[in-house]
Amino acid sequence: MKSLSLLVSSAVTASVLLACSETTSNLPEMGVSFQLEERHRCSTISPAITLSNLPAETNSFQVKLTDLDVRSYNHGGGATNIQGNVIPEGALNSYKGPCPPNGTHTYRFSVKAISVEGKPLASGQAQQEF
Repeated sequence: MKSLSLLVSSAVTASVLLACSETTSNLPEMGVSFQLEERHRCSTISPAITLSNLPAETNSFQVKLTDLDVRSYNHGGGATNIQGNVIPEGALNSYKGPCPPNGTHTYRFSVKAISVEGKPLASGQAQQEF
């Protein structure tokens, strides 16, 4: 009986993992663009993010900033229910701007469009050296 329970548990885990990977990898692609400027350095003020190819059912966005040179540092991002194709400057509520200790780093914004039910509809990303 234990081995049957373990087998069922493993199958359920595999199904959930497969569903999660399909949720993000098979999403339609949105266009994402942004411009980090000196005023964003070491700041909690996020840059404006312009989006294109948004699904009509979009209710909100989930945004994350990643330093591709120091992936372990959490720059955060946030969720916003801004309507339209521009997330305004300063709109992200848990954002820590780029603050490289030395040299230039590459930063990537990842954005997901979310439905009113909370399901991902589309995703996109863009990166910039700063």
